[in-house]
Amino acid sequence: MVIQGVKYSSDFEAKKAIIEASKRLNEKGYAIGGDGSLSVRVGPNAVWITVAGADKCRLAQDMMVRIDLNGKQMMGANQRQLPEDLPVHLKVYGENDKVQGIIHAYPPMVNVMAICGKSIEKAGFSPAVRALGSAQNIQEMNGDSIAQKVALLCKADNGVLLQNDGCMFWGTSVMEAFYRVEAAEYYAKVASELENRVFPTCENNVLPVEHHLKGVTQVIHPQSKSIEVPIVENQNIEIPLPVKDMVMQEVVKRVMMQMNK
Repeated sequence: MVIQGVKYSSDFEAKKAIIEASKRLNEKGYAIGGDGSLSVRVGPNAVWITVAGADKCRLAQDMMVRIDLNGKQMMGANQRQLPEDLPVHLKVYGENDKVQGIIHAYPPMVNVMAICGKSIEKAGFSPAVRALGSAQNIQEMNGDSIAQKVALLCKADNGVLLQNDGCMFWGTSVMEAFYRVEAAEYYAKVASELENRVFPTCENNVLPVEHHLKGVTQVIHPQSKSIEVPIVENQNIEIPLPVKDMVMQEVVKRVMMQMNK
C-alpha cells in the first residue's frame, strides 16, 4: 500500500516477511534461542516487531506486535513484553525514512569481531560485501545509549556491530536486512582467514626441513630444531643438495655409533 507517496508492506506482508527472515536466520545459525529481534515498518507511524524472547525457529504471528514510533502497542488487549533493543529500532525508523526492515542477530563470526572491538570496513571481494559498506562497532551496553549512537550512523551506514550484543542491520525491507547480515558474516569469515593466514607460510618464506623429510627427526642438526629450506609450490619438493649431504652424514654417523657399541 502507498501512504503519502511511500510504499509500505501490508500487515499481512510484514508478518510473513518477518517469519521468513526469522526462518533463514535460524537455518544459518544466526539466531540463538529467543535472542535478537526483527521488525518491519508498515506505515509512517506503525511497525511490526517480534516480542521479547520470541523463538526465531518457530516464529508465529502471536509472537509479533504492532507498535507506533513511540513504542506504544496498537493492537490486542494483552500487552506483550517488547525487546530490549526497541529504542534502536525506533531510532533508525525515525532518522531514516528509507528503512523498512531491521534485524538484530548473532552470526558467530560477526559476534567475534564485535566482541574484539572491530568494525567492518568497506571491502570489495564480493558484490554483496561491496554493497554492505562499513559497519562501526558500538560499545555501549543499553538500548537507549546504543540508539543515540545509531542515530548518527543510520543514514550513512547499513548496520552496526554491538560489542556485547551481536549486530544490527537495516534495509528497505527485512529481507534486505537479512542479506546484509549474511554479507557481514561472510566478510567476518574472510577477514578471519586473512588474519590467521591459514595457508602454510613461514617468516622469510622458509619452512622447517622436517616438513619435507618425513621419517627424519631432528637429528639433522643437533644444535638447532630444524633447517630452513626455501618454500616451493610443487608438492614434490626437491631437497637441496647440501641438506641431503647433511642428512646422509648424520645417518652414517649414527649407524657407525651403533656398530661400535
